[in-house]
Amino acid sequence: MQIDLIKIGNSHGIRIPQNIIKQCGFTDSIELTLEDHRLILSAPNKPRQNWESLFSSEAKTEEFENNELLAIQNKWDEEEWEW
Repeated sequence: MQIDLIKIGNSHGIRIPQNIIKQCGFTDSIELTLEDHRLILSAPNKPRQNWESLFSSEAKTEEFENNELLAIQNKWDEEEWEW
């Protein structure tokens, strides 16, 4: 697909068709990278995406349940921590 560059002040921009925006999962911002004279647009990475499921699956492992570090008590836990 060939599209025209649009002058925006001292810069230029492009119009991306709505169906392509939906297919790519673009929202309010996009990742822009330059590789071998090619401009690559992609949906931004979400650095903490899936953390909840990863932590909950880790907490269910036997190794986690037997972790000696979890059993260590300290003064702060006993005197300062409140639920």
